[in-house]
Amino acid sequence: MATFEAKGVIYFYSVAREDEWYRIDLESLPREKLRPIAGGFTLEEGTRWTVVGEDIYCTGGLRMDSDDAVSRKLHKYNTTKPNNSGWQTIPSSRKLGWCKPFVFGYEEKIYVVGGYRYSRDLSVNSSWTSWGEFYNLRTGTWHCLSAKVQPQYDYFGACPAVLMNKTTVVFYSLGDGSLLFLNAVSDTVHCEKHPNLKFGDQGCAFLVPDGLQGCQYLDLLTHVARFTQPLAYNSTLYWFSCDMCLYGYDIDKKRWFQSNSLQGDLPWSLTLHPRRLICIPILVDLCNGKFLVIAALDF
Repeated sequence: MATFEAKGVIYFYSVAREDEWYRIDLESLPREKLRPIAGGFTLEEGTRWTVVGEDIYCTGGLRMDSDDAVSRKLHKYNTTKPNNSGWQTIPSSRKLGWCKPFVFGYEEKIYVVGGYRYSRDLSVNSSWTSWGEFYNLRTGTWHCLSAKVQPQYDYFGACPAVLMNKTTVVFYSLGDGSLLFLNAVSDTVHCEKHPNLKFGDQGCAFLVPDGLQGCQYLDLLTHVARFTQPLAYNSTLYWFSCDMCLYGYDIDKKRWFQSNSLQGDLPWSLTLHPRRLICIPILVDLCNGKFLVIAALDF
């Protein structure tokens, strides 16, 4: 996962490098050697994070040594203080016990939405009716969203998600071809059917939707789309797969498309291994109509 700040700075996290965070200033990228800005804090399984200002916030992981298995703590790291005391834990705990939530920041608030209910937490006195909650950085308090989880949409919480238009989280299901839109700021939610979004192994057959008939690595794309966060730009979801093609699903036109491959045009290639999530490229929106790819390379 990576996040892009308007000041031309990219933050991303690498589990391959002993749980380290990196900060890339695009203006100095050609001249600097990339070094981690934060480490020493091992993320629990399922933890999600975001950046607000110069601070990294993490929450939502699993703690296997506790009856209340989902961590409700919010952890913070300030990236501008090289001699700081490291990671800090916000005193106020989350109200809900969703694991692997979607986390983003907007106007001095940390939104924690979606996720799934971990079985060991079902006996804990929690509310499972709200789509999420937010932490107010000024008041230091948590508040639940008023948008309620309807039973027929309950499964969306565990689906992949992406932020669109700064405040709307889009959950998508490739299994049944549908999208759920949650505006965490206005507290509204609605679902749309997208039959052409559905693809991959459907039990007795491997479904290939319109627009992807020419994809040579459809099994690889299936893995990337199911397990990595896409990029949302102008009502389109984008993935950059290890075959060095850009794939998109146009929400308005309800169709897939793919770009030409960069293989052969560059002096290196990506790791074509559908089970090594750590090598799947990270796609970043630079907010100027251009995308940046961060990837592990084969030399």
